[in-house]
Amino acid sequence: MLFHPWRVLDPEEADLFYVPIYSALSSKLTEHSTIHLELRRRCGGLTHDELMDASVEYLSSSSLFFNRFGGADHILMCAWWGCRNGLGPKHRMLLRRTVVGINERVFKWTRWGCGPRKMVTVPYTASSVLATSDMIGGRTAEARDIPFFFVGTARGRPERENLDVVADIAKGSVVILDNLPSRWGMNSTQYAEHMARSRFCFSPRGDTESSRRLFDAIAAGCTPIVTEATVPMLPFSQ
Repeated sequence: MLFHPWRVLDPEEADLFYVPIYSALSSKLTEHSTIHLELRRRCGGLTHDELMDASVEYLSSSSLFFNRFGGADHILMCAWWGCRNGLGPKHRMLLRRTVVGINERVFKWTRWGCGPRKMVTVPYTASSVLATSDMIGGRTAEARDIPFFFVGTARGRPERENLDVVADIAKGSVVILDNLPSRWGMNSTQYAEHMARSRFCFSPRGDTESSRRLFDAIAAGCTPIVTEATVPMLPFSQ
């Protein structure tokens, strides 16, 4: 975004303001592993609630441009299932006029004063490789050596548990089912690279209507197989 051609340095020329509040990342400050303690140190030793308070306090009391239209020309990004709780009720109320870029428009998660008409579905991927690598999305079908790809949990869902049938038919397919991700045998970069080599990627819904796998497949140039009759979280109309 720093180098986007539409970016302007004079706020008077801006049509839209990006709000750099990252509630998903900030929420990790409540954890106590070595990594998360180091993250908190880099954030000035502040807790998640303190960071949210400081950010919203700045907007409400010090930002001339936020107060000009009550934040109606500001956009807040939160591609995370816990956006609603991560922000908290006080902050959601202040941001009720703000445009919200969110991973999916599930009413119970995203409900605060802004309303569904101010929500924009934002694609999100498992690995930065899917968004930055030159090889992603550019391979022809003939250059893809994995006919069918799925890596994930079974969770007792028949459409996932029966994927071995597909793997038997389409030789060379990669189907890994395990409820413990640590046993999948690949990290996010390897996952992205496998998708880039695949022709078809199974994209079932997750715990909600959305699945990051759909966005992963599109970014990788792999044809997604969608099992739901309706997919309301798509970032486009059809």
